[in-house]
Amino acid sequence: MGAVTKPQHSSSTLSSGHTSASETSVLGAARGVVGSLGPLGFYRGMGAPLTTVAAYNAIVFSTWGAVERVLSPDGTPLTSTQAVIAGSIAGVPVSLLASPTELLKCRLQAQGGARPPPGAVYSAADVRAGRALFNGPLQVMRSVLAHEGGVLGLYRGLGATLLREVPGNAAYFGFYEACKAALAAAQGIPQEQLGAGSLMAAGGVGGASFWAFTYPIDVIKSKLQTQNPFAADRYRGIWDCGRRLYREGGRRALYRGYTPCLMRSVPANAVAFLTFESVRSWLSGQ
Repeated sequence: MGAVTKPQHSSSTLSSGHTSASETSVLGAARGVVGSLGPLGFYRGMGAPLTTVAAYNAIVFSTWGAVERVLSPDGTPLTSTQAVIAGSIAGVPVSLLASPTELLKCRLQAQGGARPPPGAVYSAADVRAGRALFNGPLQVMRSVLAHEGGVLGLYRGLGATLLREVPGNAAYFGFYEACKAALAAAQGIPQEQLGAGSLMAAGGVGGASFWAFTYPIDVIKSKLQTQNPFAADRYRGIWDCGRRLYREGGRRALYRGYTPCLMRSVPANAVAFLTFESVRSWLSGQ
């Protein structure tokens, strides 16, 4: 799921391979952020995802809801299999929004504390050499449009984003619905009568399952989006990136930042699903 609680996501991005060896733990990455950027460093690169997080969640939940109505026109709760199908479909349109906005965010966060000097103007040669620095997402976007293939440049990493969002949302909604069904059965009540605690528990499980299935591909996506696309030793694609990361650091290289990611995802999605179910119940007049 998207970045709902932003501070932990910054630490996760940094500890996924953009820091020194001493900063690869959660606390190490956090200390590095505070030391070089101050407390506001946790929010670096926040502009792009903050302006799109509402749209991201609207696309995911509205698409899932539309498919839910097709699969269950009488309103009965979806089976786990149906929820997986609906979640998979929801992962496609949201990837088209997530890919470019996350590219802007990751590029800014990968700069660390570096900033361009006042009045700096970078040439195409500077960009190709990886010397260009940016103050915000709009500057990154203008540079990508001008020097990296126009609009298609903003979708660098789209394949990896789809590989994250499609199976990730399948697990997200599948485990959520399965958990709701199990909790309702244990309490001997219909799913519609589940309380806030049960809905939050199911939402937390859904959020954790998203990343349990997709975290390595998210690390690969971030690498593909933050690398210099003109470098001779650049990654040549998803497989090449994953293979080289594993060769250099083993399984651990593909799971750096996993703990802060879960610290964000579980409570954020517990609240997200509770809100979703509450609003849906209110709109349906229940």
